Amino acid sequence: MSATLGISENVWWMPQFWVYRFVLEKMLAALKPDDAALTEMLLKGIRDDFCYLEELEAKPFDTLVKAASQAFQQVVNEGPEGPEPTYYSYLTSMFSEFKMLLLTDKRSTQCNLTGCTITINSGSNLVAPGWIYDLILENLEAGVREQDGELALILREAFTSKGQSRCDLGRIDTIQFLALIDPLIRLHHRIGKDQSKDSYAPEVLAILKPYLEELNYRLYADERTRPLIAAMLEAVKEGDYWDRRRNAYNLRWSKDEQIFEPLLHALWDLDDEVAANAAYALGQLGNSKAVEPLLTLLKGRDKLVRRNAAIALGHFDDPRVIKRLLEVVENDQEDPVRNDAIEALGRIGAKEAIGTLTQVIQSDQSRFYLKTTAIEALGNIGEVQTIDFLVQLLEDQSQVDYIRKLLLVIGDSNIEARVCEFHTNFRNKIIGALEQISYRAEQRNTRPD
Repeated sequence: MSATLGISENVWWMPQFWVYRFVLEKMLAALKPDDAALTEMLLKGIRDDFCYLEELEAKPFDTLVKAASQAFQQVVNEGPEGPEPTYYSYLTSMFSEFKMLLLTDKRSTQCNLTGCTITINSGSNLVAPGWIYDLILENLEAGVREQDGELALILREAFTSKGQSRCDLGRIDTIQFLALIDPLIRLHHRIGKDQSKDSYAPEVLAILKPYLEELNYRLYADERTRPLIAAMLEAVKEGDYWDRRRNAYNLRWSKDEQIFEPLLHALWDLDDEVAANAAYALGQLGNSKAVEPLLTLLKGRDKLVRRNAAIALGHFDDPRVIKRLLEVVENDQEDPVRNDAIEALGRIGAKEAIGTLTQVIQSDQSRFYLKTTAIEALGNIGEVQTIDFLVQLLEDQSQVDYIRKLLLVIGDSNIEARVCEFHTNFRNKIIGALEQISYRAEQRNTRPD
């Protein structure tokens, strides 16, 4: 069961009850005696397992952010010897996520630091805003503290709360460096994707995601990961199904060509999840020798395998790929597979797909998410010839009428508000596509001959 804390209309934190209460109680202790209104609000939030901050003015909101930062620092200072020793790593990670959501709110004055740097080695740096830099270091620290106190101290001393804006990982040894891999992967699993298990903050996560991905790529490109990659390849080949799945998945972060042949072999693993993870990793690697095997996977394997094969093929601008992806969009019986094929065609920039994509958008049989993915794909393709179609779509009421009918059947009590929200989201997708087309046209016009 979870509790809910609403920071703004589009940012919600929804952890387990005990985590929510732990964090709010720590914040209460950090507030000053004259912060009576905030104290009462948090006490009520603890009683109700629900708290809403959107109506707070900037000054009290900023006071709350400072209290959260002080409370978080206290938890870090107490370490695993604190009141919840068994759950230190998990609690710290969850608290760090909550603090991030507060810091990124426009009412906070604590989120102005830019240009913070994580140095992987002399030729590799990740430069990020302060809130992303701290989120990464806080989660790495929590993940390694019980195993390596010295490494945890190095990470803590680089927090911005210590007046720092640079963390140098080039000075740690191979064992310490490899200890950072799992905590970073766990962070990416939890909040580095399009959604988080414990929060709803799509705009924040969209900003965060590429930084986490880039750091993963940079860590795996470092020479110190070579022993790890060798062990992962052995596990993909000889491990049990769980080891094969996990290591095939994590090899997506490596660009080392030595992983190509083992991943190619893993495409034919009898375990569908191993094959699916290998397919995704091969797409990230980008070796064109993988095209034919990936095309083969689109025929007859499990839905997950076909989905990841379609995603992987989106990295190859190849006529064979475009033809096969179009066939998937038109004929596959599983909408999630069709959706990933549509997205892949957009990534490629396949002009040949324009007709099929417009048909998907216009069809009464297409699910809404297929339509919006097709609209985004048209934007990524960037052809001026689709502008008239998209502009007409802005005024198309048939989509709105369709959603209204569905809500009537469901018996939703707030139909008009939901229809309005749907229409706004649908129009925003179209406007985003038009902006992409405009941007690409501008790029073509300014490109030197």
